[in-house]
Amino acid sequence: MLVKVDRALPLDVLQRIALWLVDATTCFAFLEALGSPADRGSLESLWQLGLTIDRDSLWPDLYLDHLDHHTPQEHIRAVLPYYTQVYISGSYDIAWLRANLPSSMEIVWFNPPHLADMVQDSSLSDWYASWAMLPVVEVTLCHVSDDAMYLLDPVLPQMACLKSLHIHSHSPIDSILAFAASSSTLLELKLEAWLEIPGIDDGLVAYLMAWLQRLPVRTLCLSCFYWDAVTRDTKTDFCNAVLSHPTLSQLKLPDLDMSDLDKMPHPLPKLQTLALQTLQVPCVLQLFASPVVSLSLTGFDMPDASTVDLVFQALVRNHHLKSLTFKGTTLDERQWRHIVAYLPDIQLQALSWWYNCELTDEVVLLLADALKQNRSLRCCWFHTTIISTTAATTLLASVRSGVMKYIGFKLPLGTSRAQKNEIELFAATCGVRVRFE
Repeated sequence: MLVKVDRALPLDVLQRIALWLVDATTCFAFLEALGSPADRGSLESLWQLGLTIDRDSLWPDLYLDHLDHHTPQEHIRAVLPYYTQVYISGSYDIAWLRANLPSSMEIVWFNPPHLADMVQDSSLSDWYASWAMLPVVEVTLCHVSDDAMYLLDPVLPQMACLKSLHIHSHSPIDSILAFAASSSTLLELKLEAWLEIPGIDDGLVAYLMAWLQRLPVRTLCLSCFYWDAVTRDTKTDFCNAVLSHPTLSQLKLPDLDMSDLDKMPHPLPKLQTLALQTLQVPCVLQLFASPVVSLSLTGFDMPDASTVDLVFQALVRNHHLKSLTFKGTTLDERQWRHIVAYLPDIQLQALSWWYNCELTDEVVLLLADALKQNRSLRCCWFHTTIISTTAATTLLASVRSGVMKYIGFKLPLGTSRAQKNEIELFAATCGVRVRFE
């Protein structure tokens, strides 16, 4: 990548410009264009690191665990002041972090260690006790075992800087929600059950309510949980609390049945991303009239043409929504014929369908014509919708050289790998990436 640098600007100004470049390719091309170590000045260490280390690990974010013990320490220390956060995965030398990180530096940590051989010179429990004292603002644990949660639970109350907690685990969540209820810093909580589906009861909802009432929470996502044990009154109070929370911007409760909710709180203060289940049509229409940007509707069926018309007429009028997911039981050919009439005018960028059905080639032809006329959709996924290989080619040809860049659908059982390869090659000639569901 050729970058021209205006040499009329003072070197210190040029060096500051480099720090505002938002991707590694541009940043390092700019540093190269500066020419010499003297011209790169204080950024020479960043340049030197980029000669031997994956540059995407260095800019715009610094992934410390991608650096090994051969990396010159003087270069690492020199670049640290350029970042407000560093990213670490697995284990790391806590003593080194304490000695070298600037006092204002925050740490984002992925999957802290859970096996004894992952740390040196200390036991796992001692490592976690020291780790909890670091300025860790975000922790993510993916597919973790009970061992990892056993180590994390005792130190959570000591993590005075923790703002965001993301856990994908099959361990009980009682202690995590109890921590959230008492935390003075936690603003984001994402929990997703794995392997087993635990239940949520009134007591756990009370923890969530206490957390929501105490702090300006930004994110709450709870996926793959049973809510059957929650009483109706508690569920009503909880739904009203989260949907009217003054600072909540992301809310995902895809397993909580909200069919009893006859209307949404109005206005929805700051909600931008929503994933909800079994909403009634009036609630969906309210959401379409709100500033919500991303919406996922699980358990949402459109049983007749009049419902389709209500929903899609409101959708056509919406100028805020960018991403929409429908998940329901099925859509028949009659309903699809109604839907395609509205597709040219919707202003979404991404649209996903999860309906178990098989579209005839005739309906796909109508769908293809509608998508060809649309000027905003970049992604369209038909996750559980089957179309023939012939119809797939028709659909891809319709979006050739248009704004559509990603499309997905399900092919009939028995479609060969050779047929899929042929469709993928054709998609590439159309400028579209295709995915088979």
